[in-house]
Amino acid sequence: MKFCVNKRTLFIIAGMVWITAGINIFRIGIGAWINHGKMVPDMLLMSFTVFLFFLFIFYRHYTKYSRRIKQKETHSNPLSFLDKRGWFIMLGMMTLGAVLRHTHLVSPVFISTFYTGLSLALMLNGILFMRQVPTIDTYDDKKVNR
Repeated sequence: MKFCVNKRTLFIIAGMVWITAGINIFRIGIGAWINHGKMVPDMLLMSFTVFLFFLFIFYRHYTKYSRRIKQKETHSNPLSFLDKRGWFIMLGMMTLGAVLRHTHLVSPVFISTFYTGLSLALMLNGILFMRQVPTIDTYDDKKVNR
């Protein structure tokens, strides 16, 4: 027996994955910021720049994967909100981040500014996926009633 979920649940899973990743990255970034002990305006500007950069990238991913979910069959694998390439990119980013932090190849200032901006873009992207949930419910209900 195969475990499958509907499109609405896929959007919820996608949103929760992006939001959870954002919260974890935010926790690391803020921790580095607190350990650094300074809140320099340049660091805030850099963090905001990172946020805008990743917001642009993640919005493209959001549109791509939203379209992917909407085109899926009524019930799909719960992990199918990303394609194989998306899962490899996510795994690669997580691995690179862990390696950079644990080998101390980048400074705590970089970690604090980069991770804070990245995390906010991740969480916003997750919220965008969650906002799709009501539209999918309405669409699926109309489709079933026809």
